[in-house]
Amino acid sequence: IIMYSNIYFLFYLLSLCSLTPIEIADYSYPSPNDPNIYYVALLGVNDIHGTYFPSETTIPSTGEKYLTGGLDYLGKYISIMQNEWKDRFLWFDGGDEFQGGLETKLSEGVLITEFFNTMGLTAATFGNHEWDYGPEYLVERLKNSTFEYLACNIKNTTSGETKFLPKQELYKIYTAGKVKIGVIGMANFVKKETSSGKFTDIDFIQYKEALLKIIKEVRTQSNAVILLGHMALNCEESPTKNVLQIFTKNTIQGQCRNNTEVAEFLYSLVPNVVDAIISGHSHDETHQWINDYPVMSAINFGQTTNIMYLPFDPDTLTLLRDEIKIEAPLPVCEKVFSNIKRCPQGLTQAQIDAAGELTQYTFHGVLIEKEEKLKSLSDHWYEIYDKFKKDTVMTISATMEISKNEETALGNLYTDILRKVTGADIAVINPAGFRIKWSSGNVTAADVYSMTPYENYISSF
Repeated sequence: IIMYSNIYFLFYLLSLCSLTPIEIADYSYPSPNDPNIYYVALLGVNDIHGTYFPSETTIPSTGEKYLTGGLDYLGKYISIMQNEWKDRFLWFDGGDEFQGGLETKLSEGVLITEFFNTMGLTAATFGNHEWDYGPEYLVERLKNSTFEYLACNIKNTTSGETKFLPKQELYKIYTAGKVKIGVIGMANFVKKETSSGKFTDIDFIQYKEALLKIIKEVRTQSNAVILLGHMALNCEESPTKNVLQIFTKNTIQGQCRNNTEVAEFLYSLVPNVVDAIISGHSHDETHQWINDYPVMSAINFGQTTNIMYLPFDPDTLTLLRDEIKIEAPLPVCEKVFSNIKRCPQGLTQAQIDAAGELTQYTFHGVLIEKEEKLKSLSDHWYEIYDKFKKDTVMTISATMEISKNEETALGNLYTDILRKVTGADIAVINPAGFRIKWSSGNVTAADVYSMTPYENYISSF
């Protein structure tokens, strides 16, 4: 009896161990207390696309459900960094904030603005989809923001002004402890091709032209200059790309496409025009050095985030550009797989089988859970949103993935529906218009809207 009791007790202890949160930052990372280097920490988010609440994903082999993403969890990272770094922490949004998730449609953008306000966003820039709902919508969002929108490359074609929107600045100098960080905004200029917003008096200045007009003015006031731009960059997969770590300019990574906006722009510059770029638009995990410029961006819907550490000489406060570090990619979800420290989205079944257990996790020693400061905001809007999450439209037996590059079951389903609705012989749809995958099981009204949030018309001829 004693022997069996001990075995049962051992199993009990093992079960407790499996539930113990893991520390995902199990490596050496910069500290605000480093006596040799004076660090400033910058956190970047981008392409939230109106998605506040986490999405549900299913493990095919077991049917187990889990949650990925969620700004309540992203907010916890921000809170941790604010507490750890105090006034030496700044965080920025790289654009495409509102268009997308049903929760933002229901709140007319209030939910995302209040998230930024509550968590003390330092500044944002304009993505191409900021213009989707027209001038009245955007101006209302700007007026209700407690932070600036930075953009030096937009102009009013009627007045000729380059600073004409509420809360808009071309750039701003932020104090971070002992140093001054100049941040220049760069709006994406493909708005005309990718937005349905009825802005008739907005035009864009080319990136390089706009930057060179003001860079000297910003440099004279700053210890470091950051470009906050909604600018595309795509980099190939590599063994290190999705492994959480500290990236430096010497970290071996895959190549980036030289014909994307960021690469073309940076290769057109001489060295050291700016010191780093926080970007967005491509929905691609990026922590790269392009033409010796460090660039970081995260995937869409707030599913990951990245932190850039700017190092300064503690005596002269000169930026040590070669020592810049990026901590990435930080997983944003309820639980991570213990072996790979990643959220469950985007994994094959083979990767899931080797990934370990789903477990809670800590970051810099603090448990990642829903940020308490966001509770009332989150609860209020979830009560409204949840009605659409419970409205089942159909049930699917297998997960429907999205792809811009190949035929998918989802694309076939949509084109079949278009043909049936219109009576057409042929149907065509843009695969980039699909925004989320559908996991096996119930597909809800919220899922349908979030899949195709553009509110396009169906046209036949």
